[in-house]
Amino acid sequence: MSQATTSPQTHHPLDASNHPGPSDSPPSDASARLWSKLAWALRLLLVPLVYLACFVALTYPAIRNFSTHYYVDGGDGFQNVWNLWWVDKALHEGLNPWFTRYLHHPFGVTLVAHTLNPFNGFAAIPLRALLGPVRALNVIVIFSFVASGCCAFALARRVDRYWAGNLLAGFIFAFCNYHFTHAEGHLQLVSMEWIPLFLLAWDLFVERPTWQRGLAAGGCLFLVILCDYYYFFFCLLAAVILLVSVKRKETLAFFCRANARGLATFATTVAVLIGPLALALIWLSLREKLLGAHSAREFSMDLLSPFIPGGHWRFANLTRWFWARLPGNINESSVHLGLSVCVLSWIGIRRTPKQTWNRWLILTICFGLFALGPSLQIAGKSLWFIPGPYNLLVLMVPPLRISGCPVRMAVMMPLCLGLLASLGLRHLVASGTWQSRASIAALLALMALEYWPSRIPTTIAAQPSFLEPLRTAPRKDMGLMDVEDAFGDTGALYYQTIHELPITYGYISRLPMSTAKADDVLRQLASQKRWQELCERYGIQYFIFREAAHSEGLGPASHWYSEGGLHFYDAGRLWRCAIRPDTVPGAGRPPR
Repeated sequence: MSQATTSPQTHHPLDASNHPGPSDSPPSDASARLWSKLAWALRLLLVPLVYLACFVALTYPAIRNFSTHYYVDGGDGFQNVWNLWWVDKALHEGLNPWFTRYLHHPFGVTLVAHTLNPFNGFAAIPLRALLGPVRALNVIVIFSFVASGCCAFALARRVDRYWAGNLLAGFIFAFCNYHFTHAEGHLQLVSMEWIPLFLLAWDLFVERPTWQRGLAAGGCLFLVILCDYYYFFFCLLAAVILLVSVKRKETLAFFCRANARGLATFATTVAVLIGPLALALIWLSLREKLLGAHSAREFSMDLLSPFIPGGHWRFANLTRWFWARLPGNINESSVHLGLSVCVLSWIGIRRTPKQTWNRWLILTICFGLFALGPSLQIAGKSLWFIPGPYNLLVLMVPPLRISGCPVRMAVMMPLCLGLLASLGLRHLVASGTWQSRASIAALLALMALEYWPSRIPTTIAAQPSFLEPLRTAPRKDMGLMDVEDAFGDTGALYYQTIHELPITYGYISRLPMSTAKADDVLRQLASQKRWQELCERYGIQYFIFREAAHSEGLGPASHWYSEGGLHFYDAGRLWRCAIRPDTVPGAGRPPR
């Protein structure tokens, strides 16, 4: 695939390609070469600084709470606080991060189908040691926004080497409505920075399949799967679409014998790095029924959503009449692209050679159609008699049934439209007329208004005093049962990062049916107040109640303390707490 070029008359002084880079500086003047390299480095350094400034401005006053509040909500956001804690703890203690006995004690549970986003967990290990858990998570959130912009900037330079347009493309992708929508608490979906990097590596690989480019493409795809399974599948689908969107002769030439080394390198990299995790997920989905899947009809993109601001716009009350009637929730349905972006993209398509933009437009259309889900939906009303191509996709890829969120495929739309919008900006700037300058000012002002998000959630990193005795409990290998769900699903996860005791039950995104049935056994024993059996057979030593009267059978001798309206009991004062080997495979030993 040949690199796209633009016509000479569209060059402009702002275009980075018009300034000599490190490789094309005049060889006769060493001083000029040095200054050229410094200027090039400064311009590259300016890119992340611009996106960092944009994040601070768009999310203000969140930066003022950088050290005291998590940049997530108290729902799924706390699940991601737990994710970072668990990956850190697992690696420090030599445990497998994809399996834990700290949840669903004493049985444990696989985290293969859970939204663990281990890339962020690995990155958080040094950050937690240096900055603490709150700042570590906030740095990861900020990094995801800034890196998303930088990687989209790099991809845009592949399409058209116009610095200002490339910067705009990165901004459109990094600060789109979709990105802020999932900043509520979906850290795995916030981490979309590797998508444009993979598409860049793949586009280069398709153009010339060397082993180095194959290694780079496989490595980028590995980074994607370490963040999110959805994005991994989207990238595979995008790679196929980009490959077949070129001329048929070029597609066939891609698989010729001369490219065998590069193709083998890519395949080997994918097999070694991604194969074990992908196969484990497929095997788990075939062996177990996974609970927690969403309804594809409920979480599909409305046909009008890309064009009407959703619930995460700063002035969302003006469009409540629309987004309030959409199924699902606003944390999924808000995928507004912006009229300004659409206009700039249209200008770019009309004024630029087809070979520059055709594959990115095809990618936009394909993912837009897939995001519509099983059937067309307009203004919250499902037209079930008009099926969508997503149904065909599910037939071809059956594991998609456990996802149920076709609306998330909309992530590709702001990325591709950002590339097209950069072409439109170049054309308007190159025109040089007062009408084009007025159009630029009006469109950028409109974009600033359309891209102004609602405030991202910030949740204070509270450490309740009633957790202190649990944190210093003498038996850290025995389980804690919240009998009356006093902590709540995500609250229990967050509190575990403080007291670090194994807990019964646990909130993960995809729960195996076998684990749910094992939990039901514990619930039944608790409802029958068979505390001694829970203690001596299942290793549950600590119990929490809202009402002390509900602890009948434990007695005053096991009462530990009461605080914050909660009552804590230590059953180890009455019985010998342990996990019997016949209770669960491998449960005769405490978690390391």
